[in-house]
Order: sequence, then structure tokens, then C-alpha cells
Amino acid sequence: MTKNRRSWILSGMLAVVLCAGPLLAVESETAKDGGWLAMAEAEDLMTGANEPVGMEPAGFHKPVWLPTIAIDYTMVSDYVFRGINFSEYPGEGREALNHQLGLNLEWGLGDVGRVGGGIWWEWYADQNDASSGFNTNQYGDIENNHIQEIDYYVYYGYTIEPLGLDAEIAFTWFAFPYVRHLAMGPGGGQVLSGDGATTQELSLNLSWDDSMLWKALGIACDGPILNTYLYTAFDLDLAPGGVYQEFGLSHEFAFGEWTQWAVIKDMSLTPSWAMAWQFGWLENYSLDRSAGDGDFDGIMNMNWGLNLTWMFSDTFNVPEEFGSMYLAGFMNYSHAIADHWLDDVFYGGMSVGWEW
Repeated sequence: MTKNRRSWILSGMLAVVLCAGPLLAVESETAKDGGWLAMAEAEDLMTGANEPVGMEPAGFHKPVWLPTIAIDYTMVSDYVFRGINFSEYPGEGREALNHQLGLNLEWGLGDVGRVGGGIWWEWYADQNDASSGFNTNQYGDIENNHIQEIDYYVYYGYTIEPLGLDAEIAFTWFAFPYVRHLAMGPGGGQVLSGDGATTQELSLNLSWDDSMLWKALGIACDGPILNTYLYTAFDLDLAPGGVYQEFGLSHEFAFGEWTQWAVIKDMSLTPSWAMAWQFGWLENYSLDRSAGDGDFDGIMNMNWGLNLTWMFSDTFNVPEEFGSMYLAGFMNYSHAIADHWLDDVFYGGMSVGWEW
């Protein structure tokens, strides 16, 4: 889900990434005696996993019954979702920040794939002004809450190794606790309310490891080059029968492949591009059909992105048992193709995350 604005000065953003990282990395969890770490050591002894004397340590072994945990906090200039700017309203003036927090848990199932689920929140500082004049909703007093959206989701994924194809199916419940203003296009003024309090989606994401193709063509590569994906979502409530699709590419340039300079070696730069189209989805997200020219099927927008990520857990040699931590700065430009529904928008921000 996209998010930020005229952060067009990339050098400034990168400087913030470099300066803010050490401050965010000061606190780290301390190891506790016993608990699951002791259980993992016991499992190693029982299975003979400990290395013989004189050999290198085997490293950290995470118990297989524990999930992979990922937590991410993002601060962004605009909440842009599928080309729609949900944090823009007439007379807004100076940008107010959007705060987003995500929690994901995933369990590996060995040869039969993986399962997971999580929750995601969007908090908008100007929500009261964006919703001004709309004070009735099923959740109470809108003037005392800034939460725009809460999403709950579960998924199952499976990788077809011989083809390098990964398929992930998901069910997502979108909850919009407070009436929110939508600025979808030059007319603006649309309001999502009523049945818009919740909606549900079924989705399928197909991603392809294209390194197989390049190797077959005699081109040496250590991993995927284009990171191709095709995402399809089917709305079940707000836009019943509506379909949203997105095709995207990206490539990570790891600085560690070129230099061993301190800090820089643990950073990577990832440009990305995506194009979205829909069938009966976009117009249902506006209750004011006059904003467009009737029902619309076709290409919605294209999005260009740039992400700079610093793995500061590597820089500070954080032990594996405490997980990996990163700080990222990003900016995006969403170009509206369906410009009778959407506007062009620059947006950007920063994220900090932990995965274990």
C-alpha cells in the first residue's frame, strides 16, 4: 500500500536514513537464560546437531515450531493505495503525516508450502479535518480518532521449484472505522461511508524467479533480476465482482557487492515499476459517479518507486538470535492513466522494521 508526497529531494532522504538509523538501533533485546533458546540447544544435543570440537560453531538454530515474525512501522507523507490518495482533501495545505504499522506471522510447512497472517493499521494525523462534517458512524465519535483503516489477512503460499513460480492466495478483511474523505481526481469531494465501513477481498499473487531464464540463456546471475509479479484481487463487498490487477518489476542493487565500506556495504537500492488495471473496481470506491464518465474498465495508473534500505543489524553485528533490523527511505510517483478518477501524486517516507 503506497504512501508519500513531494519528497522529491532524494539526497535529503538518504541523509536522514544515514543519520536516524543509529538512533533507532540503540535499543535491542537482551538474551534471557533458559526459555526456547535452551530448548533449541537441547534439541541440537538430542539430534547430534552440535559440531565436533575444533569446528566452526553451527550458528543459530530457530525451532521449527516458531513462526517468522515481521514488524514494520512506516511514516509517510500520503496514504496512496492503488493510485488513490486517501490522505488528501480540499484545503489541506501542508502535508500531515500518515503512520502505518504492520505485524505478520508465518509458519513454514516444509514441502507443502507456508501459511501466515497479520494485521495492518493506518493512522492519519489530519483525519478529523478530512472527515469534517461527517460525524455519524457505527464506531462512535469521529472527532476523537485518527485511525483510517485496519486490515486483517490470512494467506497460504506454495513454491513450484522447477518453474521458479511462487503462488500465494489470501483473504483480507478491510475495516474503515471512521468515515473518510476521498480525493479521487480533479473533482474531489467523494466520501466513502455506509457499506464502506468494511469490505473483503480474495487475492492471488504470482511471483517468478526469472534467474532460471537468464541461466538458460547463458547469462550468469545469483538470483532473480526482474522479480516479476502479477497480483489479482477480487472484491466481495464494496465493489462486488470488481477485479483489480497489478503487474510489477523490481531489482535490488546490493552495495556490498561493490564495496566493503562501513555502513554502505549493508545498504541496497531498489528501483521498481508497476502498472495497474481494473474491471468494475475503481468506480465502486467512489459514491459520486459524477467524478468519472460512468463505468470504467482499463488501466488505472503506473507507479515508479525507489527504495534505499540499510540493514543496521548487520552493521552492528546483532546476533542472529535477535533477528534482523532495517531502516529504509523511499519515494514513489504514481502517474494517473485514468485521470478522470485519479490524480498524479509524489509521496515518500521512511520505514523501520524487525524480522525474526
